[in-house]
Amino acid sequence: MKFTFIRDDDVYKDSSKFRYIFFFLKKIKIPTIYGVIPQKVEKKLVEFLKKEKKKDPNLIDIVQHGWKHKNYSKDINNKYEFGPTRSYIQQKKDILKGYKKMQKLFGEYFTPAFVPPYHGYNSTTLNIIEELKIPLFSGEKINTRKNFLNLPIKISLNDYSDKKMKILDPKISIKKFLFYLNSNSEKTIGIVFHHSGILSKNDLNNFKIFCFFLKKLEKEKKIKFILFSSLLKRKFSNFSS
Repeated sequence: MKFTFIRDDDVYKDSSKFRYIFFFLKKIKIPTIYGVIPQKVEKKLVEFLKKEKKKDPNLIDIVQHGWKHKNYSKDINNKYEFGPTRSYIQQKKDILKGYKKMQKLFGEYFTPAFVPPYHGYNSTTLNIIEELKIPLFSGEKINTRKNFLNLPIKISLNDYSDKKMKILDPKISIKKFLFYLNSNSEKTIGIVFHHSGILSKNDLNNFKIFCFFLKKLEKEKKIKFILFSSLLKRKFSNFSS
């Protein structure tokens, strides 16, 4: 059995699209981690997420997704809010501002985990995560840091090939997932998507097909859904891949 988590990034606006995807995932009981942009998040969405977390704590996590999701990179193919053009002081200031705001807005419903926008970061970012004692980091790649739980993303459901975010053909996503499921080196399989990238009925259909595929694997006891909060609570640091 492989532990599996799914994360929805760029969460800040209380839109009809967000609510539709949110309630779809809730209905089929797929626990979901919501990466909230602290500087942008709307008050209405904060209240909605707090209410839902209180109601169903095992189906939702609320985590920090950077500060304001601004791209500081000069390389159009390598975006980041936290990376080499930003100093230690600049990065620490923004990470801390975001962390404190998440604590203030969400209180006990905030899971202390950091997700870097665009999955971009450098060693300075990781040093700050250690220094601030943030217990969980979720980027794109594995790193060797031992002072926090590292849960990298293995699969992105969004396709950026034509410079327009959409949802991948589920045949491709399923093939990727099965590769990691059958890999002896992987202990957790992280999946990310952006609800804002579900642009059409075809995107929505592709997303749903993949989700029903995950539910089938869960029923067959091949995977177990996890939230960051449950890992931190139980100190399952050995589940890091």
